[in-house]
Amino acid sequence: MKTVERPWFKAFKFLGICFGIPLTIIGLFTYIYWKNIAFLINGFIWLFISMAFLCKALIEYYKLKKLKDSGVKYKCTINKVIPLNYIRFVPYIVSKVECTYEIDGITYEILDGPYLFLPFEKEEKLSAFAYIGKNKSMLVLSRI
Repeated sequence: MKTVERPWFKAFKFLGICFGIPLTIIGLFTYIYWKNIAFLINGFIWLFISMAFLCKALIEYYKLKKLKDSGVKYKCTINKVIPLNYIRFVPYIVSKVECTYEIDGITYEILDGPYLFLPFEKEEKLSAFAYIGKNKSMLVLSRI
């Protein structure tokens, strides 16, 4: 089973490599030859955004690792997948997932996301596990 990714893991590489590094290099040349810092500032802004996404990805990774070690794992049923139309990540559909799990006859609901889904993926081909800690919960989606 392969884990469904979150956008932070893919976006920081894309933004850093495609925008941050090239604009910073162009900015260094324009600053050295023409004393213009516009490209340099733009490159640093894209690198900063990329590093912010990297920090968000690492925080989620360590939060999940900590919950896997100390939390309780429950099997969830996926109720619905809610697409987020305001976030575009070209080959993927960015969506939130609503799941339910049951403890001692009481049903609890989790809304978690965003996740990156391929356009041809079906809800039936996904499995979900909830890791519940003291004050935190996190959902892990996997493709079957």
